[in-house]
Amino acid sequence: MSSPAIGICAAVERARWTVWDEEAALIPRSYARAVHRAGGLPLLLPPYDAEALPDAPLEDLLDRLDAVILAGGSDVDPASYGAAREQATGTTWPERDAFEIALTGAALERGMPILGICRGMQLL
Repeated sequence: MSSPAIGICAAVERARWTVWDEEAALIPRSYARAVHRAGGLPLLLPPYDAEALPDAPLEDLLDRLDAVILAGGSDVDPASYGAAREQATGTTWPERDAFEIALTGAALERGMPILGICRGMQLL
């Protein structure tokens, strides 16, 4: 029996390591370790422009997963739920929001298990 594939949504952050200084898709290593310790196969899900692609790639992605973790990170852009940005709103990544909102909606329609951590709970 194979390990359940657990997709972990990645944050987008500017990162610098060795010769690189770029936007990167990141998750805390502790998330992957926890999934692995629980018997799962942790898979990093970098956000992509879900609105520009047809539904098929998103459905194809979910076909390969057994569950999704919506990880913490930057603030959810208030524009993604029709609200005005407030002064207290921190850094946002609209591409990540769009990807995770689409992914969450499709996963919920399937009845997939979803764990929301901090920002992820706000998305739910």
